[in-house]
Amino acid sequence: MDEKTTPTMGERIRAEAAEVLNAALRWRTGLVEEVLSKRKGEAHPRPSFVDREDSYQAWYSKAIRLIAHLAPERLEEFTEQYRAKRPTKEIQYSSYTLADFLAGVRASPMRPFEVLDAAVFRVTRQIAILTAAVELVESAIADIRGVLEASLFDNELAQGSDLIGRGYLRAGIVLAGVVLEGHLRRLAQNHRVTLRKTKPTLGDLNENLKEAAVYDLAVYRRIQAMGDVRNLGAHKLEREPTQDEARWLVGEVDRLIKTVH
Repeated sequence: MDEKTTPTMGERIRAEAAEVLNAALRWRTGLVEEVLSKRKGEAHPRPSFVDREDSYQAWYSKAIRLIAHLAPERLEEFTEQYRAKRPTKEIQYSSYTLADFLAGVRASPMRPFEVLDAAVFRVTRQIAILTAAVELVESAIADIRGVLEASLFDNELAQGSDLIGRGYLRAGIVLAGVVLEGHLRRLAQNHRVTLRKTKPTLGDLNENLKEAAVYDLAVYRRIQAMGDVRNLGAHKLEREPTQDEARWLVGEVDRLIKTVH
C-alpha cells in the first residue's frame, strides 16, 4: 500500500488559491449564461451561489483570507465589490453590489438597469483581484519560508552560543556551521544560482554565490574566514578552536543572515 504524503505548506496554499479562483470563474460563467439566456428569452437555472447565500459567503470567507495574506493592499477593493463601505440611498448600477444581488434587491424604477449585468461586473472585478493575488503565491510562500527559517536559524545560533558558553566549543561551532551552510543554500535557491556539484561543500557554495554576484568580494572573504573556524570545530586539525573564535563565528553568521538576503 502506498503511503500518503502530507501536503507541504506551499502545496496547500497553491491548492486553496486554485480552488477559490476556479470557483469564482465557474460562478461568473453561470451568471453570464443567465444573462445571455434572459436576453434570448430562454429559461435558465440560477447559479447555486445565487440561490444560497451561504454558498457565496463560504467562498467569500476563503477569498478574503487569501487576499489578506497575498495582496492586503487590494483587500478593501475586493470587499467593496460585495458590500459598499458607504451605502447609497438610491440603487444604481455604480453602487449595486453582490450583497444587493444576493438579497434580491431590484433596480430603481427611476434609474433602471439589469442587475445581472451589475453582478457579472462585480464578480469580474473580484476575479481580477484574485488573479493578481494568486500570481503572488510563490512570492508569499518564499516569504513565509524565509520567516520560518530565520526563526529556526536564530534558535540554532542561540543553542550554539549556549554550548560555547558552557565550554562545548566544537559542538557550538558545528551548529553555527550548519546554520551558515543552510543560509548559503537558501541564498542559492532564492537567486536561482546553478550549483556545479550535486553535494556542494560550504566552500563550493561560497564560490558559486560569489561568481553569480549574489554578494561582493568582502562578504566572500568573510565567509571564507567563517569556514576556516567551522573547520577547526568540525575536524581534528593542528589546534583546538578558542572561545573567542567560536563566539566570533556565531556573531558573524548571525550578521550574515540579517544582512545578506
